[in-house]
Amino acid sequence: MGQYHVISLLVAALLTGCVLVGAAVLLSPGEENQVSVQADMNESAASAIVHAAVPAAETPIQGTLVGDAPDARVWEFEVSSKEQGSGVIGIDAKTGEVVYAYGEIADRAGVNTGISMEEAGAIAGNSLKGEEVASTLAGPEVSYEPPHFAGDIGRYRVAYTRVIDGIPSLDGVTISIDPETGTVLKYHIYWDLPETIEPDPTPTLSAAEAGEILTAAMEERRGSEGMKVLSTELWWYDRGEGEQISLAWKVEFEDDSIRSYETDPASAWIDAHTGEELFLSYYLD
Repeated sequence: MGQYHVISLLVAALLTGCVLVGAAVLLSPGEENQVSVQADMNESAASAIVHAAVPAAETPIQGTLVGDAPDARVWEFEVSSKEQGSGVIGIDAKTGEVVYAYGEIADRAGVNTGISMEEAGAIAGNSLKGEEVASTLAGPEVSYEPPHFAGDIGRYRVAYTRVIDGIPSLDGVTISIDPETGTVLKYHIYWDLPETIEPDPTPTLSAAEAGEILTAAMEERRGSEGMKVLSTELWWYDRGEGEQISLAWKVEFEDDSIRSYETDPASAWIDAHTGEELFLSYYLD
């Protein structure tokens, strides 16, 4: 390899934002091809294509170069939006084309290359086992679970909630769907509560009273400021094996601390007859 060839490689790398380490080392034809492919598009350029396809994607986003074949490498990005959910998008490192896009945000942006969330819900519905089970379920609620590793495409999670005496419970069915093919990957049923539950399904405490109890407790024990109740809904709450099942208000809320970290809302379960706090999920603990 002559000096001119080495300089040409360096110039090409600089123009594309790549850095070649040890460029003066002799490269085989295969290695030169790999350098050329990687130099076609850097992460910044691929990220710009993602933002053009999905303007709602929040920044910063980080990409991973995946693929074993030098001529088939893909910049893969996990993207998210507070309003439009999350997803994964792959950009061809050589051509800049969107080669795949899955998940909530891709679906809503119209760049989804697999099945839609609506289609995932229909596939899950057709997979429900047993008419008796299906007749007691509410839903589905379809969400997207991001990849656990580079090169994965995530899953659609379709959740059904068991309803008893008109009130939802923690029982139900969860079905995982491949977002590319629509294949059912996992079917999980949790069916622990009896057909008849002892507590009166009519609450003693109102939703407003449950919110007031929680607000007072949070301010006293944790010094929470700026408490705001976001939603209050009746659920059956199973305390565990051998314990009485309770009718509970599930209260989702936020305070100044939660808002400052931009996390999901906190939640608490308040017994709808006694006002007892059954469970608290506060993400800053």
